[in-house]
Amino acid sequence: MMKKKILALALALSMALSLAACGGSSNPDSSAAPDTSGKTGGAAGETTVWKLASDGIVESSAAYYVAMEVKRLVEEKSNGTIQVDVYNQGEIGDSIQQIEMTQTGSVDLLVSAIGNFGGIVPESQVFSLHFLLTGDDGKDVAFLNSDNEGMRILNQKFEDKGLHMLSWWSEGYNLWTGNKALNTVDSWKGVKMRTMASPIIMAVFDAYGANSTVIAYSELYSASQLHTVEAQCNSPMIVYGSNFYEVQDAMTEANADVNLSTFTAGISFYNGLNDEQKTLLKEVADELAANSVTIVGELNSDSMEKIAAAGKEIFTIGDAEREKFKTLAEGAYDAYVSEVGGDAQSVLDAVMEGLK
Repeated sequence: MMKKKILALALALSMALSLAACGGSSNPDSSAAPDTSGKTGGAAGETTVWKLASDGIVESSAAYYVAMEVKRLVEEKSNGTIQVDVYNQGEIGDSIQQIEMTQTGSVDLLVSAIGNFGGIVPESQVFSLHFLLTGDDGKDVAFLNSDNEGMRILNQKFEDKGLHMLSWWSEGYNLWTGNKALNTVDSWKGVKMRTMASPIIMAVFDAYGANSTVIAYSELYSASQLHTVEAQCNSPMIVYGSNFYEVQDAMTEANADVNLSTFTAGISFYNGLNDEQKTLLKEVADELAANSVTIVGELNSDSMEKIAAAGKEIFTIGDAEREKFKTLAEGAYDAYVSEVGGDAQSVLDAVMEGLK
């Protein structure tokens, strides 16, 4: 049932976007904040407009579908008295500009991956560490949205930066893709691994024996095709949607490193809501966290089926080998503490304690 709902949503959205694409050239400054007055309507009554920015790119990321789920839930629960206008990445700037707009009040709500906050809430990079969480999206989301010391510290860090945390959600665990199976520690020795420019992520893969290489996402397909890099990691929907599976033969389901994302509100916007609106938003955030597990799970599962149908080999990591990876990954946790400093050790300790 949920899968049909997602596919129907995708069809409806693609039809709407095909119409919107004809007017794409009318907005030369994609970094400008949306020009809305906050209210629409007339004699029949006013409709409040909430502006939501998403770092998703149309139909190629979970953030796109999750943002549309926020819109659906808010508009249904408010009986249409609140309208949510969604702006995807590129429509009002890049992911960092979207965060800044939310902080300053140009945008009300934000759906954005945790990786975008490294320079704003550096302690949040704790979730770049491998084998830290449970390996299960449902359990991860439940922990992230529970009342535990680690999450209280992190959520307050966001609050201090002008962002009220509404809920956390997961885009799923990464596939390790390469020209060979990467399901043993020995298989990683000397592998040229593409990473983001994150010392923490690089430290983990280097601990496995890889040679971490920073390559821009926009160059990753060609770099893989030309063997400038030999491996990379992304969620299944990204591996399929960006066609990375075309230029690499082996997919390893590691369940080691996870892509987390957030649903936040600007502090000035949130503090200006009445009690009824805050209650509605809390209900939306809670349902979103639960629904996202199904939405993302089906998107990733569908992508894995398509990758397998394309003739790619799918590998997993055995229990004994997983323990070897985990030991090496935990040895790199010091990189997080030394790189971030501040409260990094307290956050790491509290998160690990909460997961026991």
